[in-house]
Amino acid sequence: MENNIIEEPKLIKLGCYNATPHAGLVLSLPSKTFHEIDIDTIYFDDGIRIIEPQQGNIQDLLKLSNGAKNIYLLIFNTIKRAIHINLPDSLNPYKDIRDWKRANNLYNYEGEYNRASKSGNNPITITKPTYKEINISYAINLLENTFETEDKIYRITCQDTKPKRDILMDYQKDYIAWLNQCYIKYGCTYQG
Repeated sequence: MENNIIEEPKLIKLGCYNATPHAGLVLSLPSKTFHEIDIDTIYFDDGIRIIEPQQGNIQDLLKLSNGAKNIYLLIFNTIKRAIHINLPDSLNPYKDIRDWKRANNLYNYEGEYNRASKSGNNPITITKPTYKEINISYAINLLENTFETEDKIYRITCQDTKPKRDILMDYQKDYIAWLNQCYIKYGCTYQG
């Protein structure tokens, strides 16, 4: 179809061939395989031929070229390949997905964005000056972009878990350093 083999519009039925170059591809193929390859349809560019369905095989049909200069055995690839891209964690998943699409020349395909959020919990344990455990809750965002090109279905995911954990780990260190610096002794009275 890309090389203009069939010059005028034709009805193409899978599993069929054309009796004449002016007819649609609507006559059933005698079998589905040719040398163990599944054939979707056959196009003869000239001549007339008719073979009874369920009699013979594709080789018998090809012998009935009857003036055809070229015979095209067509296979259609109708299944799109699914590709899952899992990007590294980022504080801005939307920007990273957009940048990846731009870098891979797929920026024209918007598709559908789905955002899922779940809660994370990062406990901070303080042992000095007194033992205390503080739970810090935060939201984890997972962004998924699904879009289709002519031959593929892309699913790109990115989340912000690791950067948020890193921020909380830095916060824990800074918080403990601040507590050690501002230590209020037990049993002492302070006035301001």
